Amino acid sequence: MQDTQSLLKKPELYDDIDGSRELMLGFMVIGFMAFAWLGIHAPRYSICNNGYSLFIFFVLLEIVLIYGRKAIKHFITYPRTGFVSYQKPRLVSLALICILGASVSCVVGLLIAFFFVQGRGIDRTVLVTIGIGLLLTAAYARGFARAIRWKWATAAILLVFGIVIALLPVSLASAPVSQSWLPAALNQRLVGSLFWYEACYGVILLISGSISLALYLRNSRNAHAE
Repeated sequence: MQDTQSLLKKPELYDDIDGSRELMLGFMVIGFMAFAWLGIHAPRYSICNNGYSLFIFFVLLEIVLIYGRKAIKHFITYPRTGFVSYQKPRLVSLALICILGASVSCVVGLLIAFFFVQGRGIDRTVLVTIGIGLLLTAAYARGFARAIRWKWATAAILLVFGIVIALLPVSLASAPVSQSWLPAALNQRLVGSLFWYEACYGVILLISGSISLALYLRNSRNAHAE
């Protein structure tokens, strides 16, 4: 029964074998961040901050993403699907994950120690930013890393970026929203940190998805040649 369930889960787990899902999500995050940046730096009552503009942008972006991924599947993935083989689990994977986790823990400890040495302390904004980074990293790990093992390295990078951005100086963290129409009472450090992290999140997804697509093209081409 367990073997049957594992077999049925394989199409879902390997849905991102060509990196198209990561590319789609990366473009979506970058698109929303670009629209948000334009909105907060445009005049408050401009067309960019109109509800209709957001709706139109959302619809157009989703159309591009959905049909863009369908194009990748139709012209690249599906003609090569017969040459995709499932990876067999290896005992060394657990050791690699443990080493990666230990490395991330060391980086986290060093960053926090450096932050305290500088006498800045850790406030609630830092903890909230790190918490959101952990949640998004966990979501990525569940959606991608459990199917493709090298994606754990991407998850670790996302986690490190979340912590580094959370520990940025106030002036740098709030830079994306410092000269906007947002009220001064708003926690600009938190909003700016989330902006930085989401932008980095989208870029990392694009890079990871592009690597997956390149590996898929190389491996499937070699298999076809054989």
